[in-house]
Amino acid sequence: MDSIRSLHPLARAWLLDGPLSLYVEAFEALMERGRYAEGTVATDLRALAHFAHWMTRCRLAADQIDESLVELFLDSHVPRCDCHATALRTHGDLRASLVHLLALLREQQVIVELPGPSGPIAEELHRYNVHTPA
Repeated sequence: MDSIRSLHPLARAWLLDGPLSLYVEAFEALMERGRYAEGTVATDLRALAHFAHWMTRCRLAADQIDESLVELFLDSHVPRCDCHATALRTHGDLRASLVHLLALLREQQVIVELPGPSGPIAEELHRYNVHTPA
């Protein structure tokens, strides 16, 4: 929780009082398992805080998050963002953090898994993988 304590108080409030508050500890654990650097974790938490603030303003819940919502945030909100200066606005950092969030929410079965690839090529690859020794 040191990373959270180091956040700007407003960003910390956005994160801990917003719709992602239940997943902050699990997100930190995910970052720890991935052995991410302290600076990366701090950046990711700032990104989640900004996203949580936007979700609150839009009255969205965690179970509504998917790739299209992330794209809406990145493509519509961020370019014209008027949030407090503490809000992270770096597109690449935001996207990377939100990809981790999507993975975590799927791991915890908060949101549905994406359907796997389908079609003739996917079927052929599946048949190949089944018959190829490991």
